[in-house]
Amino acid sequence: MPLQNFLWMQLQNLSKKYLIENHSKYLRKYPIQFDFTLIISTKLPNPLLEIILKRDDLNLVEIEIWENLIKWGVAQIPKQLSNDPNDWIKEDFTELERKIYNLIPLIRFYQISSKELFKKIKPFEEILPKEIKQDILQFHMVP
Repeated sequence: MPLQNFLWMQLQNLSKKYLIENHSKYLRKYPIQFDFTLIISTKLPNPLLEIILKRDDLNLVEIEIWENLIKWGVAQIPKQLSNDPNDWIKEDFTELERKIYNLIPLIRFYQISSKELFKKIKPFEEILPKEIKQDILQFHMVP
């Protein structure tokens, strides 16, 4: 039974991968559940990821989208980065910023709690556009 489950999951992942890689027009038109692990592992092109992130039917918590966007961006960098951004150097942040700059505005930061912002977004504050940082700060500090 575990082998059957594994094979079934492999088939699902291959199907999703095929759709993502070969049928972007279909993805724009019809809802689909996205597995961000698959998206990260396929090195999906930035323009197609942008199409996906613009959708309103992802059925994911916004902080999960942010975390997976960071993982996707890191996966696009040839250099192996530490899982802890506190260990990164300025060039690491710059490289990540180049990879995801156009995707950052697609994150709905207003749907992310202050606690999650502090724990999961603050370590990457350096890559956020100035206006987004200002908007987040105002939203969470000004009643």
